[in-house]
Amino acid sequence: GYACNRWVAQIQRRAPTTTGGDQDEDDDVQCQNVEDQLRNIFEPLFRATIDPSNHPALAEVLKNVGAINITSDEAFRRRNLHSDERPPATFAWSDDRPDDYYFFYYVWANLCNLNALRKRKGLNTIQFRPTCGESTPHWDQCVVSYLLADSITQGIKLSESW
Repeated sequence: GYACNRWVAQIQRRAPTTTGGDQDEDDDVQCQNVEDQLRNIFEPLFRATIDPSNHPALAEVLKNVGAINITSDEAFRRRNLHSDERPPATFAWSDDRPDDYYFFYYVWANLCNLNALRKRKGLNTIQFRPTCGESTPHWDQCVVSYLLADSITQGIKLSESW
Protein backbone atom coordinates (compact mmCIF):
# COMPACT_ATOMS: atom_id res chain seq x y z
CA GLY A 1 0.00 0.00 0.00
CA TYR A 2 0.84 3.58 0.61
CA ALA A 3 2.07 3.32 4.19
CA CYS A 4 5.12 5.50 3.50
CA ASN A 5 3.24 8.32 1.76
CA ARG A 6 2.77 11.51 3.76
CA TRP A 7 0.83 14.68 3.08
CA VAL A 8 2.24 18.19 3.11
CA ALA A 9 -0.11 20.56 4.94
CA GLN A 10 0.04 24.10 3.60
CA ILE A 11 -0.25 27.32 5.60
CA GLN A 12 -1.13 30.32 3.50
CA ARG A 13 0.10 33.67 4.78
CA ARG A 14 -2.83 35.88 4.05
CA ALA A 15 -5.57 37.30 6.18
CA PRO A 16 -8.39 34.76 6.45
CA THR A 17 -11.94 35.71 5.63
CA THR A 18 -14.02 36.16 8.71
CA THR A 19 -17.41 35.54 7.11
CA GLY A 20 -18.94 34.45 3.86
CA GLY A 21 -17.14 32.92 0.92
CA ASP A 22 -17.01 29.14 0.90
CA GLN A 23 -17.15 28.96 4.68
CA ASP A 24 -20.21 28.10 6.70
CA GLU A 25 -21.20 30.50 9.46
CA ASP A 26 -20.03 27.90 12.00
CA ASP A 27 -16.56 27.84 10.40
CA ASP A 28 -15.81 31.55 10.77
CA VAL A 29 -12.19 32.30 11.59
CA GLN A 30 -11.34 35.25 13.78
CA CYS A 31 -7.79 36.56 13.47
CA GLN A 32 -6.89 40.00 14.65
CA ASN A 33 -3.13 39.46 14.59
CA VAL A 34 -0.33 36.99 13.86
CA GLU A 35 -0.63 35.45 17.32
CA ASP A 36 -4.25 34.53 16.55
CA GLN A 37 -3.16 32.90 13.30
CA LEU A 38 -0.47 30.86 15.05
CA ARG A 39 -2.94 29.83 17.75
CA ASN A 40 -5.53 28.81 15.13
CA ILE A 41 -2.90 26.69 13.39
CA PHE A 42 -1.17 25.02 16.33
CA GLU A 43 -3.68 24.78 19.17
CA PRO A 44 -5.80 22.13 17.39
CA LEU A 45 -2.63 20.19 16.52
CA PHE A 46 -1.52 20.16 20.16
CA ARG A 47 -5.02 19.21 21.35
CA ALA A 48 -5.25 16.31 18.89
CA THR A 49 -1.78 15.13 19.92
CA ILE A 50 -2.48 15.36 23.67
CA ASP A 51 -5.96 13.83 23.56
CA PRO A 52 -6.64 12.04 20.26
CA SER A 53 -9.85 10.48 21.62
CA ASN A 54 -11.46 13.94 21.79
CA HIS A 55 -10.16 14.90 18.32
CA PRO A 56 -10.17 11.61 16.36
CA ALA A 57 -10.47 13.08 12.85
CA LEU A 58 -7.56 15.50 13.27
CA ALA A 59 -5.48 12.88 15.10
CA GLU A 60 -5.97 10.54 12.13
CA VAL A 61 -5.01 13.26 9.65
CA LEU A 62 -1.85 14.05 11.65
CA LYS A 63 -0.75 10.42 11.29
CA ASN A 64 -0.50 11.09 7.55
CA VAL A 65 1.09 14.55 7.61
CA GLY A 66 4.81 14.50 6.90
CA ALA A 67 5.48 18.21 6.55
CA ILE A 68 4.14 21.73 6.89
CA ASN A 69 4.65 24.13 4.00
CA ILE A 70 4.19 27.90 4.04
CA THR A 71 3.24 29.92 1.00
CA SER A 72 3.12 33.67 1.20
CA ASP A 73 2.48 36.85 -0.67
CA GLU A 74 6.02 37.20 -1.90
CA ALA A 75 5.30 40.63 -3.37
CA PHE A 76 5.05 41.99 0.19
CA ARG A 77 8.53 42.74 1.50
CA ARG A 78 10.12 44.98 4.03
CA ARG A 79 13.31 46.72 3.04
CA ASN A 80 15.70 44.95 5.40
CA LEU A 81 16.20 41.66 7.17
CA HIS A 82 15.79 43.19 10.63
CA SER A 83 12.11 42.84 11.42
CA ASP A 84 10.76 44.72 14.37
CA GLU A 85 11.37 42.64 17.45
CA ARG A 86 7.78 42.60 18.60
CA PRO A 87 5.59 39.76 19.82
CA PRO A 88 3.13 38.24 17.32
CA ALA A 89 0.15 39.79 19.11
CA THR A 90 1.32 43.26 18.03
CA PHE A 91 1.31 42.49 14.30
CA ALA A 92 -2.22 43.12 13.04
CA TRP A 93 -3.72 41.76 9.82
CA SER A 94 -2.72 44.73 7.72
CA ASP A 95 0.27 46.06 5.83
CA ASP A 96 2.04 45.97 9.20
CA ARG A 97 2.36 42.17 9.12
CA PRO A 98 5.84 40.72 9.64
CA ASP A 99 8.08 39.34 6.93
CA ASP A 100 8.33 35.65 6.15
CA TYR A 101 11.46 35.07 8.21
CA TYR A 102 9.69 36.32 11.34
CA PHE A 103 6.66 34.12 10.66
CA PHE A 104 8.86 31.14 9.68
CA TYR A 105 10.60 31.36 13.05
CA TYR A 106 7.34 31.16 15.00
CA VAL A 107 6.05 28.27 12.89
CA TRP A 108 9.37 26.46 13.36
CA ALA A 109 9.37 27.10 17.14
CA ASN A 110 5.81 25.81 17.54
CA LEU A 111 6.56 22.83 15.31
CA CYS A 112 9.63 21.95 17.42
CA ASN A 113 7.45 21.86 20.54
CA LEU A 114 4.73 19.88 18.79
CA ASN A 115 7.28 17.38 17.45
CA ALA A 116 8.86 16.93 20.89
CA LEU A 117 5.43 16.09 22.30
CA ARG A 118 4.58 13.78 19.39
CA LYS A 119 7.92 11.99 19.70
CA ARG A 120 7.41 11.44 23.46
CA LYS A 121 4.02 9.91 22.66
CA GLY A 122 5.51 7.63 19.98
CA LEU A 123 3.81 9.48 17.11
CA ASN A 124 5.20 10.61 13.78
CA THR A 125 6.89 14.00 13.64
CA ILE A 126 6.27 16.72 11.07
CA GLN A 127 8.96 18.42 8.99
CA PHE A 128 9.11 22.12 8.18
CA ARG A 129 9.35 22.62 4.39
CA PRO A 130 8.48 26.19 3.36
CA THR A 131 8.17 27.37 -0.21
CA CYS A 132 11.21 29.47 -1.01
CA GLY A 133 11.29 31.86 -3.96
CA GLU A 134 8.35 30.35 -5.80
CA SER A 135 7.17 33.39 -7.74
CA THR A 136 9.81 36.01 -7.00
CA PRO A 137 13.42 35.61 -5.91
CA HIS A 138 14.19 36.70 -2.35
CA TRP A 139 17.38 35.85 -0.54
CA ASP A 140 15.80 36.34 2.91
CA GLN A 141 13.52 33.34 2.35
CA CYS A 142 16.53 31.32 1.27
CA VAL A 143 18.53 32.29 4.36
CA VAL A 144 15.76 31.62 6.87
CA SER A 145 14.84 28.36 5.16
CA TYR A 146 18.46 27.24 5.35
CA LEU A 147 18.57 28.05 9.06
CA LEU A 148 15.20 26.64 10.13
CA ALA A 149 13.73 24.26 7.58
CA ASP A 150 14.27 20.55 7.07
CA SER A 151 14.13 21.25 3.33
CA ILE A 152 12.15 23.46 0.97
CA THR A 153 9.08 22.42 -0.97
CA GLN A 154 9.71 24.61 -4.02
CA GLY A 155 12.51 26.91 -5.08
CA ILE A 156 11.60 27.76 -8.64
CA LYS A 157 13.17 31.24 -8.70
CA LEU A 158 16.03 30.74 -6.24
CA SER A 159 18.68 31.01 -8.94
CA GLU A 160 17.50 34.59 -9.55
CA SER A 161 18.03 35.57 -5.90
CA TRP A 162 21.73 36.18 -6.34
